[in-house]
Amino acid sequence: MHKEYLAQCEYIPEGLSGVVTIGVSSSTDSDEPDTLLTSLSNHLKEQQLMDIDVRISGGLGFSSAERLVKVSKHGMPSIIYGGVTPDMMADIVRLHLSEGTPVSEMALCQIPVHGDSVDGVPHFKDIAFFGLQQPVISWRCGHIDPERIDDAFRTGSYGMLETVLALRSDDILSMIETAQVHGHGGSGTSILDRWTGVAEQDEEIFLICNALEVEPGSVKDQWLMESDPHRIIEGMIIAAQAVGARIGYIVLNPSYTLARRRLEIAIAQARRHRRLGQGIQGTAVDFDIIIRVGPPGYITGEETALISFLSGDAGPHVMPPSGIDRLNDRPALVVNVETFAHLAVLPIGADEEGP
Repeated sequence: MHKEYLAQCEYIPEGLSGVVTIGVSSSTDSDEPDTLLTSLSNHLKEQQLMDIDVRISGGLGFSSAERLVKVSKHGMPSIIYGGVTPDMMADIVRLHLSEGTPVSEMALCQIPVHGDSVDGVPHFKDIAFFGLQQPVISWRCGHIDPERIDDAFRTGSYGMLETVLALRSDDILSMIETAQVHGHGGSGTSILDRWTGVAEQDEEIFLICNALEVEPGSVKDQWLMESDPHRIIEGMIIAAQAVGARIGYIVLNPSYTLARRRLEIAIAQARRHRRLGQGIQGTAVDFDIIIRVGPPGYITGEETALISFLSGDAGPHVMPPSGIDRLNDRPALVVNVETFAHLAVLPIGADEEGP
């Protein structure tokens, strides 16, 4: 991951001496965040450290190393501690935050953004799990607070929205063609022909995010929604402008309770900041997102079954010859979570976003 993009994430607010970030995702025990936060708060008070910002993040994807805690201080590299328990917080606060000496024997790795590397702690990219990764849509996951829209703004979210809202449908579709965006719902084929067909429909269009993720063992969509929900929202806005949709649905796996909570928070924040709803950013463009919790079961993830669920019907049905399904007798476009995330990093109105 390029250092300049890490620097966007490794942000210490003005007037504070440091930030402690606790990773909270579905891959960790549900009761641990509270006990870690309580332990951290108690030790910060004990050391009289009132200028430390405590925040949460999603997961880095390294589930076997959970619970992850990142400590960032001015003039020092950020240190990620792995397998952190409440009992370990005393040494992390006293030695690292108060005395300025990282606890190298507890450290998983370091991110040398705010200062030079420290001895005895591997670099982020020297960890085998991270070493070969070149994250494109997930570079903020585990580094920003998914419940703070300011973190999303600071690291680029919605930055090209003004440009997108001024573009015509065919302009955006042309950019999608140039970028060779493919579907990530299983087919791996280009999305262009189908999206163009939907955009040509002269009637109300529904945009649907298939977030059921029914494949056994797959949690990539869950991780993206928990760790960077604004990435998904932004991608849906771009897709809506591309095909002319004004209403979008996210149909969510019923077991994804944390993803649902963070999406609801992110949608409410986006509405308050006029990134969703009527007259987005003062334009004539209207688009809003509704969350629906889908039924359990593998078959419900199939596209026609998903539309049947939203229509109040049961089971899959035959796809129309046009290849464009219909919800409440209106054209509907079903798109995978990961595809929306890729739309949000297209270089629209900017040189590049993400590593």
